[in-house]
Amino acid sequence: MIRILIVDDEPLARERIRIMLSSLEEVEVIGETETGTGAVDSITKEKPDLVLLDINLPDLDGFEVISELAAESVDLPLLIFQTAYDQHAIRAFEVNAIDYLLKPFSRQRLKIAIEKAKALLGKRDEIESKAKVINWLADERERRSEEVTEYLRRVEIRDRGEIFYVPVEEVEYFQADGNYIEVHTGERLHLWRQTLGKLEGKLDPKKFIRISRSAIIPIEKVASIETPVRGEVWVNLLSKGRLALSRNLPELQDLLNSS
Repeated sequence: MIRILIVDDEPLARERIRIMLSSLEEVEVIGETETGTGAVDSITKEKPDLVLLDINLPDLDGFEVISELAAESVDLPLLIFQTAYDQHAIRAFEVNAIDYLLKPFSRQRLKIAIEKAKALLGKRDEIESKAKVINWLADERERRSEEVTEYLRRVEIRDRGEIFYVPVEEVEYFQADGNYIEVHTGERLHLWRQTLGKLEGKLDPKKFIRISRSAIIPIEKVASIETPVRGEVWVNLLSKGRLALSRNLPELQDLLNSS
């Protein structure tokens, strides 16, 4: 039995896939979600064998989902990408996807992809698979850094007919809130329609660091780090804010020591 998670932001598309899968043997749909953050949560908790992953999602795209999972050291399931666009095919196979379904795909085409997954299940070389993803992530970060000619200096936020320009040096921290980011400053809280994954690549990595799936902080706003022997690690900010840290602790400590 192969346990499958369906990730697609279109309800009719999810229903169509579910109906097609119902006719296949040894297949169990364990859940479905319409967002990238929902995919990360479901994969982390449910640990499906296979994910039918739409690339174009409203918050994180399919590749950002993989980046989030890798950053949190979650074992990756088998991946079958699905999309209405074919320009992502090469990148899909670079991250170890076993197939790439171009919408609208037929029941027979889906069956072929599922059979590929069944044949691989339990026979994957986990070390090689993870190494491939890590190499892809390194290449992806380098590619994105080359695309950035100038790091973000201020955030433009549109709110009910008013446009706010918030200099990044005034930000206490950025925190994800669904399809929005909470931009916390000393004066007020702004809601910005953006994702942390896209924002992260626009900020100077010597001045900002992502400490969890949901938070990015400025290095200069860190007051202290709580590192108990057991339990969560916490970052205390100069503003008296307190945020949980689930990734990049060594990087944060290096940046603090060098700043």
